Amino acid sequence: MADPSAEKFQFRAFVSLLVTISFVAMVFSGVMMFLSPPGRIANWSGWKLIGLTKEQWISIHLSFSAMFLGSSLIHIWLNGRALLSYFRSRMKKVFLLRGELLIAVIFCGILLWGTLAQVAPFNQVISLREKAKRIWDNTSQQAPIPHAELLTLAQVAEAADRNVATLRANLDSRQIQADWDTELFGEVAQRYGMTPMELYDMAMGRTGQGRGYGGGQGRQSAGSSEEHAGTGRGGPGGGGMGGPGGSGFGGGYGRMTLQDACKAEKVDLQAALDRLTKAGIEAQSQQTLRQIADTSGKRPSEVLDLIKAE
Repeated sequence: MADPSAEKFQFRAFVSLLVTISFVAMVFSGVMMFLSPPGRIANWSGWKLIGLTKEQWISIHLSFSAMFLGSSLIHIWLNGRALLSYFRSRMKKVFLLRGELLIAVIFCGILLWGTLAQVAPFNQVISLREKAKRIWDNTSQQAPIPHAELLTLAQVAEAADRNVATLRANLDSRQIQADWDTELFGEVAQRYGMTPMELYDMAMGRTGQGRGYGGGQGRQSAGSSEEHAGTGRGGPGGGGMGGPGGSGFGGGYGRMTLQDACKAEKVDLQAALDRLTKAGIEAQSQQTLRQIADTSGKRPSEVLDLIKAE
């Protein structure tokens, strides 16, 4: 005959299992967070571990931590008398072990001090965490500035030192539509099922064949002496020279010399020098736009606008 008590739901056992499972999940998710890259890389590159993003691991850790705390409090409430009796008997024995208690308190105090002071060997866990972060610190996965996914397209363009019109044209050519003045870069990427880094590469024109300076989708002229350097002209929506929406250069305007920038924009070099002089900026043809901008307190894109001004 079956035992009736075996079929009855045992709430105490249920709570005990909650405490155990939530503790294991809390520890495991904590390890996953320990191994994760910094948020500026994880959010930008769409990093995942065992199929979950860093934010998802954080959410799991917080949820199970809350469950562990709640179920532990319920466990204490259900077993209050037994626990109180247990601690009373244990406390009597503890006071008989005053030496051990004192040493334990001193040891924990030293551990706290060593951790806060970051001295060896107590700082080894922190050092290990920093090493784990550097594993993921790949420059190809970094945003133009930290947490660029929280910026608008115009702000991303400014951070990357690019013309926002060129970025919009590149995205339009890929049928990526958004309210670029207000929507955040990361939100648009999520809506189209891609990472912010992938959307950024599209905006920069780094996908497709025949890359110009900006890696657009234009065609390179056959036999061109510039073909090996990848300076072909961009087609519609491309990021190369001649693409709509202005010039976009993969390395940023700042890396180009004034002479090269004038050649790319089909601007007379002497006329550009005269315009800069009129604006109170002294420059030389072999200076980069970044160098000119640094000495004049402007951005390279602003220097380029002065060069192109009629």
